[in-house]
Amino acid sequence: MRILLFIFAAITAVFSVVPSTLATPVPVVTSDAVPLHAASGVIKSWTDKDVTIAHGPVASLGWPAMTMQFSLDEYHGDRFSPGQAVNFTFRNSGSTFSLTTVSTR
Repeated sequence: MRILLFIFAAITAVFSVVPSTLATPVPVVTSDAVPLHAASGVIKSWTDKDVTIAHGPVASLGWPAMTMQFSLDEYHGDRFSPGQAVNFTFRNSGSTFSLTTVSTR
């Protein structure tokens, strides 16, 4: 059963990345019930430990557009360059916001 939930969550995550034509990000739920939040933005800086993104509103959290830093502890993908427009997901754990996925828009 847990494997089925994991597969469902993985498929949901792949198909829940917000297209650039949508204004409202869509929340994604992982198999361990920790929500992921989706947004679109522009990479401002990228280091080995974190990334700064100027993003649009995050409806699932009630946030307005802002620029903020995300930890790369959970991210294992490619590095992106400043100025690139991206769709991304992140997890909120206490006061830490961890980037989980990124794709170009």
